[in-house]
Amino acid sequence: EKGFDGAMLELAAELEVLAEQQYIQGVFIAVPYAMAGDAGKAVEWLETAIEQRDPQMPYVGTMAGTSRIAADPRFATILEEMDLSSPHSPGEP
Repeated sequence: EKGFDGAMLELAAELEVLAEQQYIQGVFIAVPYAMAGDAGKAVEWLETAIEQRDPQMPYVGTMAGTSRIAADPRFATILEEMDLSSPHSPGEP
């Protein structure tokens, strides 16, 4: 796949390989997947980030690219479990 989405998927895949060799915060792997619109892989890495107690997780609802996965119920569940709301979805802030 070419273009922006392809570049983001390639970056995420490279970060996954690097994460096997050293610590990489799960959020930093999830975001490129989210930016490419791959909600499944993004959510998988966000769940890893929760397990890691990633300090970036409170900001995940406002990070670049999360608007592409905001409609995914799994992403909404993560935000709800963290007592956060997404600025990309209707409702109260």
